[in-house]
Amino acid sequence: MIGKKGNLGANPPQRKPFKKGKEKKKTRAGERIIIENGVKYRLIPGEPYSYTKESMDVFINGLARDEKVGSKTLELLEQYRDKPFFFFVHFAGVDHQGHKYGENSKEYNDALISVDSWTGKIIEKLKELKFYDKTLIYITADHGFDEGMKGHRDAPYVFLATNDSKVIRRGERADIAPTILDRFGLDLARIKPPLDGHPRTKHYEAPIW
Repeated sequence: MIGKKGNLGANPPQRKPFKKGKEKKKTRAGERIIIENGVKYRLIPGEPYSYTKESMDVFINGLARDEKVGSKTLELLEQYRDKPFFFFVHFAGVDHQGHKYGENSKEYNDALISVDSWTGKIIEKLKELKFYDKTLIYITADHGFDEGMKGHRDAPYVFLATNDSKVIRRGERADIAPTILDRFGLDLARIKPPLDGHPRTKHYEAPIW
């Protein structure tokens, strides 16, 4: 259940020849350049939904308002109460209001309160369904905001709030996905290319540069 539009596209992997005069075009993250028989190609990785759609029962994005995201989440928790589930819930209001009005604005603060409120409703629903004690919850963000500003050029730090008792250390944003995958029992060593982060459920000593 995703508030934003366009962040999880469905385009499959693509292979496109370079067009004349486009050699200096900026490449996308993960994109590779190859030359075959004297012809230069861009290998463009697939977008997230193209890889995951066969493994999801429900995918809804572009809901925009927190009320729509939260209400749909509560509805689907009820619907899938009889089977194991993994929910990804994205509230867009904080990001939108931060970019539009700034990090210290009333609108930004109100958006934070809205997300807190809906997160509380989701947790209460889990308790109502008797699932809370056996559900791992991870609450985080993709970025912060520069103090008093509408952007995040110098705001690399995010939080992780969780009820996972096996999380034993602090870390970086890149550690969040490996933490969740590790708790799902996946062998991270088999993921290629390897993930940048390390599970916060395991001790890790960062290198000293």
